[in-house]
Amino acid sequence: MGYTSSSSSNTITTTSSNPTFKAYPVRWYVLFVYSLVSLIQSMIWLTYSPVAETTKRYYKLCTTEAECTNESGPGQSTVDLFLNWGPIIYLVTVFPTMYLSTRKNALRKVVILSIGLETAAVALRVIPTIFYNPHHDSKQPPWYMIPCVHLGQICNAAVGPLVMATCTLLSATWFPSNERGTATSIAVIANNSKFFFVKCIQNSIHMVFLTSLTTTRSWQFHWFFWRICCK
Repeated sequence: MGYTSSSSSNTITTTSSNPTFKAYPVRWYVLFVYSLVSLIQSMIWLTYSPVAETTKRYYKLCTTEAECTNESGPGQSTVDLFLNWGPIIYLVTVFPTMYLSTRKNALRKVVILSIGLETAAVALRVIPTIFYNPHHDSKQPPWYMIPCVHLGQICNAAVGPLVMATCTLLSATWFPSNERGTATSIAVIANNSKFFFVKCIQNSIHMVFLTSLTTTRSWQFHWFFWRICCK
């Protein structure tokens, strides 16, 4: 569709044979929700690698201090796989995402599916921690704990193409042509800003980050977004 902007920045007009489209202020709210869902996805994905030593201690992937601090020691391959699920699953899910983005109400379906998968990812990671306390339990964590983390990372990785490959769909749907570059840039930067937040808090991350910040607050965020998108 070839759109041309009229004198008003909030109205898009076409030729006489085509209708006139109005850009509503709510488009910035939609962009905010989409960007925040994208940011949460990237933060969930990057939970473990910046604190690999703490992760190995929490899940008892190492037995000695030397093993926990060794970047090539026992348990490091498990921590690396938590991160590597991102690009692995991206290659699998990017094609269904391409198909979904061409369907009716594609953007709404993308956001709802993203929130649902993120919620499932958080649930899979937090539920096993209810029955396991590394500070009081000297035994190994339950056998299902690490598989649940893997499944959680896989669910979250499936959100990757949904929020990274549909930025232009968002801008083309909600924004006039003179604002689409800005909207697309904001949506892309939201996902990549995870590195900024991780760098800011990396030195203060500890066990609470693995069990509270990425679980309880994420539950609150996802419940909030679910209510918004399912109205």
